[in-house]
Formats: sequence, C-alpha cells, structure tokens
Amino acid sequence: MNVLLTGAQGNLGKRVLQAFADRGDRTLLLPLGFDLTESSGLAELKRIARSAQPLDALVHLAGGFEGGTRMEDTPPSVFAAMMKANLSTSLGAFQTVLPIMTAQKSGSIVAISAEAARVPTATVSAYAASKAALYSLVQSVNAENNETGIRALALTPRVLDTDERRDQAAREIVAFVHGE
Repeated sequence: MNVLLTGAQGNLGKRVLQAFADRGDRTLLLPLGFDLTESSGLAELKRIARSAQPLDALVHLAGGFEGGTRMEDTPPSVFAAMMKANLSTSLGAFQTVLPIMTAQKSGSIVAISAEAARVPTATVSAYAASKAALYSLVQSVNAENNETGIRALALTPRVLDTDERRDQAAREIVAFVHGE
C-alpha cells in the first residue's frame, strides 16, 4: 500500500510510520516545515500524493494542542491557532487528496481528533472546539464519499501520552487502512 503521512515527526507519527513499515507498506512523508494552510505546502503534498500510484491512504497526524486556561480567559488568537493547526491543515490535506482518490475510486483517510471533541473538559475549549470541527469534517467526508470507494475515519483517543496508547492508536490506524 502507498500511504501518505503528515505529522510523522511526532511521537505518534513515528509509531504509525513503524506500524506501516512492519506491514511492508510504502509511506510517503510530507517533509518538516511545510504548512498545509499555505499554497506551497499544499503543492508539495499534491506532488507527493501524485507520486504514489495508487494513493491508498492519507493519514493526517499534523495538528496541535494548547490549553490550560478557562474559555473566558483564552485569547481569540489561541482559538485561531487551534483551528489552523487542527482544522485548516486537515481541510487542505483532504481537498488535495480527494480528487486523486475519487479518480481512482478508492482510498482511506484517517485523522486524529480527540475525545475532547465529544466530551470536552475544563480549560481546553479552543482545542476541543477545533477537534470537534475536525471530527465533523471527517464524518462529512465519509458521508459524501461512502459510495465512491473512499472511507474516512476520525480517531478520538482520550490521551496519547504513553507509548502503549500511541502503539494502540497506530494499530487502529493501520487496521482501518487495511480494511481489517
């Protein structure tokens, strides 16, 4: 399988990369430093995606977290930054790969949302809102493409703060992409 992976430099990304390698899959990585909210980053993603024939999956792990303050004390700039990191990067990545997957009539898209998208906790309002928006976006992508051979999944892990949890998430991602 040809799997395009964003956010491979992080702790989860390294585990996902290894899990696909263990299966013998070919992983294509978006190099560090490309911003998926800018045209140059999207052009590079498109170039990489087109180099994979077929493009079997996009695993979008790029994102961010900022929290620790109550909603009323959270500056609008933090809300904007979380929406950019967690929603806008996803939107750009999905819009880049969906035409390729539509043309080939197959593909899988996986993104990392968070349990906070469904069950927010105190002092993470900007993060929770951005992950909820991402969760809804992925659900919409799945609904719009459910008869085209393209599947989309938003994982909603509680916390990815241990090796065991990251390994579990990596296994779930690989299983979904492989249709297991």
